[in-house]
Amino acid sequence: MNACTGRWHLPVLAFASGGVLASLEGDAVYVFAVLITVVLYGYRNHPPQFFLLCILLAAGFFYLAPQTPQTQMENSETWTGVIDSEVKETSYAVQFLMENADGIKRQVRILKSDPDERVPVFHHGSVCTASGVTGPFASARNPGAFDYAEYMYAQGVFAEMVVQDHSDTACEGRSRLSYLYEWRTHLLKKVQRHLDPESYSWVKALVFGEKDALPEDIVNWFQAYNLSHILAISGLHAGLLSGGVYVSLYRSGLATKRQARIFLFLFLPSYTILAGAAPSVIRACVMALIVLVFSMSNRRIPLSDVIAWTAGFLLVWNPDYLHQIGFQFSFLVTFSLILSAPVLKKASGLWQQTVIISLICLLAILPLQIHYFYEFQPLSLFVNVAVVPYFSFFVIPVSFLLFLAALIFPGPVTYGFSSIFSDFHQRVLSAVMKVGGLLDLPWVIGELAASAILVFMVLFVRMMFHWCREKRGKALFFGAACVGVLMVYTSLPYLSPKGTVTMLDVGQGDSFIIELPYRKGVWMIDAAGPPVYMEDKAATAETIIVPFLKSRGIHTVDTLLITHEDSDHDGSVPYLLQHHNVNRLVTSPYNPVQYKGVEQKRVEAGDLLKGGGLEMRVRHPAEDRGDANDNSLVVDFDLGGKKWMFTGDISAPVEKELLQGAVSVRADVLKAAHHGSNTSSSEQWLERVGAEVVWVSAGVDNRYGHPHEEVLERLMDQEAVILRTDQSGAVSYNFYGDDGTFSTFLPYNASRK
Repeated sequence: MNACTGRWHLPVLAFASGGVLASLEGDAVYVFAVLITVVLYGYRNHPPQFFLLCILLAAGFFYLAPQTPQTQMENSETWTGVIDSEVKETSYAVQFLMENADGIKRQVRILKSDPDERVPVFHHGSVCTASGVTGPFASARNPGAFDYAEYMYAQGVFAEMVVQDHSDTACEGRSRLSYLYEWRTHLLKKVQRHLDPESYSWVKALVFGEKDALPEDIVNWFQAYNLSHILAISGLHAGLLSGGVYVSLYRSGLATKRQARIFLFLFLPSYTILAGAAPSVIRACVMALIVLVFSMSNRRIPLSDVIAWTAGFLLVWNPDYLHQIGFQFSFLVTFSLILSAPVLKKASGLWQQTVIISLICLLAILPLQIHYFYEFQPLSLFVNVAVVPYFSFFVIPVSFLLFLAALIFPGPVTYGFSSIFSDFHQRVLSAVMKVGGLLDLPWVIGELAASAILVFMVLFVRMMFHWCREKRGKALFFGAACVGVLMVYTSLPYLSPKGTVTMLDVGQGDSFIIELPYRKGVWMIDAAGPPVYMEDKAATAETIIVPFLKSRGIHTVDTLLITHEDSDHDGSVPYLLQHHNVNRLVTSPYNPVQYKGVEQKRVEAGDLLKGGGLEMRVRHPAEDRGDANDNSLVVDFDLGGKKWMFTGDISAPVEKELLQGAVSVRADVLKAAHHGSNTSSSEQWLERVGAEVVWVSAGVDNRYGHPHEEVLERLMDQEAVILRTDQSGAVSYNFYGDDGTFSTFLPYNASRK
């Protein structure tokens, strides 16, 4: 079978390219349009193919274009629709998708009063009437953060209904598919009873396609080392399962070759449901079904046509797949491996094939991975060479065997065997992760622009084209050019005269990041942690601060200044010191916390901090005030044509003391003390500072009522522009020389409040 003799991949690529073109913005539109024109020009002497590709391109442009979400306002309503997804129950809610007669989908979340509350069983295909509050999904409030709203938009769902009590929902009927979902839930519960917890977490991930039982650090490690495809049900899993079932049935004499193929043809659709029906699962099973159909008729089909038909079918069936990361990764990797068959055939030995496969998989999805996750591990190729065979030939097969054993044998037997497996697997994985730690040299690039992705992919295709034809010199040149694109993109901040000051929306806390022109330095003022009642103390760092830094291509913070010891100002410092490079940490002499693993400099009033061309003047404290808030470091500096002042959590008496000093307190931009509390920002203070713009960092609907109404009234009396994180999300000042512009991540509230 010659993988490269297919004819259908070009029409499907034209159809998909139309959707991509409709999704792009800015310069990427022109870059992609030029690429499409060049390709079409090559078919100018073949009118039938030329017009077919043009028609499919236009069809994809309109049919696959992302839907524009309508503005949703919160409102109470009663809504009727059909349950169109698997029903999932957690300790806090029951959740599923509903679609009404007009084809509009909504996510319905029925809240539970307590984890033990018994709720009715909801089924796929049931016609339900639900009463609740409908509103938009929560959007990201900071650059670089995971955007749940965008994630749901990619699935064609634009609103969520929250139902307070299950009695507000009435359902009747069910679909035949619901019995498969019910069967899947039953299997999961049975497997969980018969396996030890650690083995169950792997079986649930590798057989059922659900990673929620795996430890978060494991999932993050697999993502960091480009191994996420192992945890996502894909062609690897479907191929191993199909091959294992086929060989078992045929070699055991239970079935002929034809009977074994017919069994697989009937089994694979059920396995699709069992494995969660994610795009990668559907792709793998549909490809296997197409190959089975042709093999049963003794006909051969190029694998490039198999994947083309599969992609075309899925895109026509559900256009939203084009915008889902699982679909993009799955098809890019599979298509790249199919077209690289000539290279793999000439590889000598299993290890050489493994290295080549790992390299192709890495490069095929590399630009998209950087676009979504902002970094990659250059040495992850070596980790892949060890981990992929281990999982392919041991962990995944054993997971399927444990799954079958849990269904057939008594619980104590399977529990014992699963314990042996989990103990061995834990030792191997710990050793691999330890070795991987020695290769932990992340290359933080930042959010890769669409135009850079397109250029990279063109160069990658040229590299594979020459590699398949054994023109290794040219292949090496284009491979180096791929790396060159990333190197150039990484260097852009160091060539840019622009700088940025950002107030992150960290809830009820403070975190500010200063990026100096030409990346001469990155300063950070405070690193808030999550609320004290949250168990995960790294949550704010992991979901807000670090993603922002990585999205900006920042791997090192030159100076981290902590105004005072309080979790809403320093709660994320331990995590940053452990997982990020911090060259210098600055505190006041009256901050009792001693941070380990970093140079800690203590400063007080009259001191001057310098770095990267920025001079930060310390105005307070001059003596111990006996209170953490009043011992806050107060600093000011000149940047971007404006004078800035950051005040920590000082109170009105400290403001009065600063007013009585000999140093001017005038500032153009003021960070309101203590999140806008009425214990600070006195009328006299605001009048003397005379700030044109005031930044207020406060949590949405925080329990303290910050910023307080009287403070807002004082600021309005001063005719200051008020920029608040609780209203606008992250706030930035982008400057070039002495000119700059303020912008908000969320739409700006024009009222001064």
